[in-house]
Amino acid sequence: MTDSTVFIAQMMGPILFAVGIGVLVSKDYYLDVYRNLKNETLAVLTAGIIATAAGIVLVLNHNTWMTLPEMLVSLFGWIVLIKGLVLLVFPKAMERVGANFAKAGYMNACGVVVLVVGAYLTWFAYLVG
Repeated sequence: MTDSTVFIAQMMGPILFAVGIGVLVSKDYYLDVYRNLKNETLAVLTAGIIATAAGIVLVLNHNTWMTLPEMLVSLFGWIVLIKGLVLLVFPKAMERVGANFAKAGYMNACGVVVLVVGAYLTWFAYLVG
């Protein structure tokens, strides 16, 4: 296990855990955030730039697939990078995907997945790693 895995999990775990709880207890707020993104074009552009930069940093510094924590950290880096690029290149498509996602009622399932991954990474980073 690398020190970078533990370090990144220490940052990502609590954030994902908090977002997961937030999605579950404040679902309407998160749905409003998605719905209002089409009116916040500068925010979408800024989020795309930040996500792309963060994804590049994560992928360049942690692209290891040996253990579960390493896989989760690496997968998260690739997801952030791809989402950032999609926001920059195809912002309207991302808007449609988000709208369809919200309409289909996947928010609770997504919240649970993010909560569980965040709890696992937090547990790993602070108690095991």
